[in-house]
Amino acid sequence: MSKHFILALPFVLAAHAQAIEIIEPQVHEFKSVSITSSDDQVATLGQVSFIVDFSAARDNLFELEIRREELKLKDGRNSEVFAYDKDAGVIIAASAPVSHISISGKNGSDVLALFHNAKNEVIAPRPNDIRLFDLNFQPLDFSYTPALTPSSMRMNVTILIDRSGSMAEAMPSVLTATRGFMANLPDFTRCRIFTFGADVQSLTPHDPAQLSACPQSLWVLNRPIHVGGGTALFSAIHQGLAIKDTPKSTLPNLVIVLTDGINTQGSPYTLFDLADLKKQSNSKIMTFWAGAHNPAYLKGLADIESVSTRNVKTDLDIFFHTIGVSVSGMQTLHLTSKQP
Repeated sequence: MSKHFILALPFVLAAHAQAIEIIEPQVHEFKSVSITSSDDQVATLGQVSFIVDFSAARDNLFELEIRREELKLKDGRNSEVFAYDKDAGVIIAASAPVSHISISGKNGSDVLALFHNAKNEVIAPRPNDIRLFDLNFQPLDFSYTPALTPSSMRMNVTILIDRSGSMAEAMPSVLTATRGFMANLPDFTRCRIFTFGADVQSLTPHDPAQLSACPQSLWVLNRPIHVGGGTALFSAIHQGLAIKDTPKSTLPNLVIVLTDGINTQGSPYTLFDLADLKKQSNSKIMTFWAGAHNPAYLKGLADIESVSTRNVKTDLDIFFHTIGVSVSGMQTLHLTSKQP
């Protein structure tokens, strides 16, 4: 696991740079090169503080095979970056301005992917800058309209809000930032909201079929939230991962944990239990630490951790902005037929 400090990244305002530490795991499902050129015809969807990668593939030997194939784009250019998803059965190859690809999921003939440029901006590349292949390296026909919102997919987003006594001062900022985050998520997201202190409470319907799109669910955070008690962190994460009755989606389930401390309540669940449930539920966990914490406490469980030590509202806005851009910037690639 590597540590990146926002102070070293030029695209974050210096006034806030020292307030966050991003802890991000090594990712192996993509290989990229450094691209320094830009393309004015590519629309930038937003700039991120760190890459949120929704890929799930892990196979270094297969990566080596892809490298040896030297996949080419339709116009004959060599591809410079690729990503693959064995469940989706596709490889996406691209060239400049794309420098990083993440395959987010597949539903029928639709594949969702995220594209980043060398500046860590989420972009909508031109169709001739990307090409799709099957796992046998045969090219696939596809249609692609940049920045088209996927209508046939669903992403489940679970937000766990710590309401223990130590969160009293930060709670107004947390609620304001969370409302703003939910308001800007696309309509294919469905939000579940839990608060936790000594116990865990759901603010949204228990029946997954009754969940609304995230922008239509933010009103639940207008209700009074009593702050006090201990921190049932492990039980809350277990609730967030327990989504077996949720309508099936090939997109990962996003579980966002907003807390300022470690578990203080007895729990029947261990870190190993949570890790196993996370794998079963195809979930990604992103944790925002609003105060005192132990960096190793959720080590191996959280995919990304952001640590705020000064201005919680500003730091949380940066954290949420990155996730929001990574969700709303997904591109829909519609597979048609295999090329002759």
